[in-house]
Amino acid sequence: MPRQSVLKQLAQAHDEQQLVGLKRKAIDRNPKYGFVLDFSKKLVFLHYVYDFHLDGLRILRTKDISGVRVGKTNMFQKQLLQDEGLFKTVEFGKRIDLTNWETALSQLMATYPMLILEYESLNHKETDFFIGAPLRCTSRSLSIRYFDGAGRWLDQPSTVHFSKLTCCQVNNNYLNTYQRYFERQAAQSTRRPKHVAKKARSL
Repeated sequence: MPRQSVLKQLAQAHDEQQLVGLKRKAIDRNPKYGFVLDFSKKLVFLHYVYDFHLDGLRILRTKDISGVRVGKTNMFQKQLLQDEGLFKTVEFGKRIDLTNWETALSQLMATYPMLILEYESLNHKETDFFIGAPLRCTSRSLSIRYFDGAGRWLDQPSTVHFSKLTCCQVNNNYLNTYQRYFERQAAQSTRRPKHVAKKARSL
């Protein structure tokens, strides 16, 4: 689909607050569903919808979008979200600078302590997944303190190159669950054990 046609359909989806399916056939076999919060010639800002749950915010590259779908299923599911009281929580008024990855991620870093960054491709060898705390953002890359699935922080930060970056996720259930875990760990580490406190008072 020509870029101007994509931009036109994104504008319509945004203005009409439509639930859309964004196809990216060159890098992903499955459409991404959500509400378009904002967009530019380079990036699309989406409130992501998965199984009738609003599951965080995503930024995708505009150039990857091969189709913008609004069918009867989308319209019906939007109505279901309205019936469930979820549609009113879509962050339609939320804006960030979508000039490029640097401007967008710099703003997200100021609000969200953790994010997911992805290199997506139909070729599994070219994919990559980064999750953690963003450290520094430049015009070409972002450094991130990475943690693994067992909640262990890696010693060395990872570098995410914007030339390969296709998707950013923030404030979803996956990230927020880990965030709460790390907050509990931090709170526990600041508490002095009772036996240590009693020993200190006896000295």
